[in-house]
Parts: sequence; C-alpha cells; structure tokens
Amino acid sequence: MSNLVLFEISATILYMFIVECFPFKKGLNKESLSYFSSSYVEPGSLIKINIRNKNESALVLGSRDAREAKSEIKLE
Repeated sequence: MSNLVLFEISATILYMFIVECFPFKKGLNKESLSYFSSSYVEPGSLIKINIRNKNESALVLGSRDAREAKSEIKLE
C-alpha cells in the first residue's frame, strides 16, 4: 500500500495598482508622482511615500489597475 500525499495549491492572483499622488514637499515640481501599490487607494486619501529616502505625505489623486495602463508603463 502506498502513502499518498495531497498538496493543496492555492492560486493567489496579485493585482497591482498605479497610484497617482501629489506630494506635500517644498522644492518639488508641481507635477504628480506615480507609485505601484498592491492595494487600491481611494482618491482623496493621505498616504506616506518615499522621496529621496525620506517619508513624505501625499494626497492621492487616483488609482488604476496596472494591467489597463501597461502600455503607458516604462520600466527603466
């Protein structure tokens, strides 16, 4: 008689979002910045972002699914 071991494989689908935000930091251009996030962030939320190795506050302007914007994403 053989021992059977069953492995349960759970497929986790990871969604990535692009969060566009406006940082509250003096000396930066008045343009918005985009970051990747693993969760959707509501527009109008206040978040912490990393700018030049410092945590800064930022206002979220919008979030969108990265799959929909893949033609706009440029990885360097």
